[in-house]
Amino acid sequence: MQLSLLPGTNRDQALSTLRTVSIAVTNLYTGSGRFSAGQLLLEYLEWVSDSIYSLEGVVSPADLDRLILTRRHDQLLAGAADLGAAHMMRVTYQLVQLELSQRSRALKAAVDDLQASIRKWDRWESFDYVLVFDTSVFIQHPDKLEEIKFHSLLGAPCSSYCLIMPMVVIDELDRLKEASKQHVRWRARHSLQVIDSIFEGSHSTTAVLHGQSDEERLANRNPEQRVTVELLVDSPQHVRLPDADDEIVDRTLAVQPLVGERVTLVTYDTGLASRARIAKLPYKKLSAPPEPEPPAAPARAPQRRNRPAEPQQQEQPATAS
Repeated sequence: MQLSLLPGTNRDQALSTLRTVSIAVTNLYTGSGRFSAGQLLLEYLEWVSDSIYSLEGVVSPADLDRLILTRRHDQLLAGAADLGAAHMMRVTYQLVQLELSQRSRALKAAVDDLQASIRKWDRWESFDYVLVFDTSVFIQHPDKLEEIKFHSLLGAPCSSYCLIMPMVVIDELDRLKEASKQHVRWRARHSLQVIDSIFEGSHSTTAVLHGQSDEERLANRNPEQRVTVELLVDSPQHVRLPDADDEIVDRTLAVQPLVGERVTLVTYDTGLASRARIAKLPYKKLSAPPEPEPPAAPARAPQRRNRPAEPQQQEQPATAS
């Protein structure tokens, strides 16, 4: 299960908190035999309250629902009074034990997943910058993907870079392969061909766009030649936002707690830059060369509208006096 840490969350503190919650529910499950059914239900509900208090500022509300506030929790809470009756003790005990068992497994999996994510992103500590390209960079940048001078994007000296590609950007490039403008079609297809070529024959989400292998880089680091690409694959539980720009900002914010303040969103679009600014996400808005001002349209002479002729009144014949 892929967790979404809230922006500003310290990943190590999040892992510690998540592990504490996981140990607590596991201990409650393994020690459930010392409680009566009613006591076990109360202990479980108390664990839920403590866990929400600990995790609500750490993981997303959707993660809280999957990990803690499940449908069975709602049923147990709503039926607490009836489940405490003597004739319901056996059913109550089995339901609470089942929920504790499932919460224990789910939280252990979440801890393992977060640990794996931290280890994965720790590999990028030797990179000076982590960038996320909006779709517009692939289409509008004067240089093609494989020719972009990454240090020029941020006005920084030659450094090592990790380029993160959210899947929504890949999908947008796929869609633009059928765009009406020839330049857009060609750029989208070319960018996808480059991405396909660096990942060809690999099942990994990581590939090298420019530079040395990991072994060569660790032996003799050469930042000027190092650009690594990381595909940010959506987890099965992830539900995309309706707007692509909102989704790109959301995926970048999801990465930020894992890689720190080094992550920067790069775009040509004013709308996406505004979204990043509002979300307090580091961004770099690139500017395309200004287009010449179109000539003013010639003034049109006002058209005279012909008024319809008024009908002539016929003379009335004189009346004899």
